[in-house]
Parts: sequence; C-alpha cells; structure tokens
Amino acid sequence: DDPKAYKQYLNEKSDKEFLKSKEIKQQYAKEFGESNAENMMNQAIEYRKQGITDNKIIINAMKETSGEIGKTSATDSRRIAAAKLATGISGSKDIENMTKRLKAKGYNEKMVSENEEFVRSIKKIKYN
Repeated sequence: DDPKAYKQYLNEKSDKEFLKSKEIKQQYAKEFGESNAENMMNQAIEYRKQGITDNKIIINAMKETSGEIGKTSATDSRRIAAAKLATGISGSKDIENMTKRLKAKGYNEKMVSENEEFVRSIKKIKYN
C-alpha cells in the first residue's frame, strides 16, 4: 500500500531487466567493447536512477569527451544532469529554450554554455 516503495520496487525490477537484456548488452559491447560492457551497464544504472532510460542518450553521454563536462567521470553528476537535459531535446529550438530556462533559473553563464555544448554533442545538433 506504499506508493513510494512500489515505485522503488518497479525501478529495481526494471534495472534488473536492463542488466539481463542481451540486446542492451550487445549495444553496450558495441560501444564500449565486450570486456567493458557490463561495467558500463552498471554505471548506466546511475543515469536510470535519475529517470534517464534512453540507452542512446546514456551511451552518448558516457562516451562524450567535449568541453568541461566531457572531462568528468562517466557517472559525474554534471554529466548525468546534462544527459537529463538532453532527453527533452530534439533540435536547435529546444536547445535555445533550454538555455533560456537555465538562465532564468539563475544558473551562471559558464554552466549554461557547458551544458549547451555537451547536450549539442550528445544529441549531434550543430550550431546554427
């Protein structure tokens, strides 16, 4: 009868299925190599905990090396936050709106531009 506990149970079940999936394991093996796939999938759980379940975004975010955020570890909170921002982005207009929202919320210019660069990189969106 506890909605929070039930949600946690569903998330844990989903994460276990994610780790067992042969297709997903092949996807991670293709991107990170056979020997590193399981380790990267375990790291991907950190993204899943933040609500990011799109493996393409997770993989791109983990692999991306551009900018300040790209120099961080695969599970760095800034990298995961940028990946979360990227989940709602499909084009340049969305990126413009994202940067306006971040600025309006009081984030400093440097952080906004780092996130914009990283999101553009993982979503493969060029500057206009």
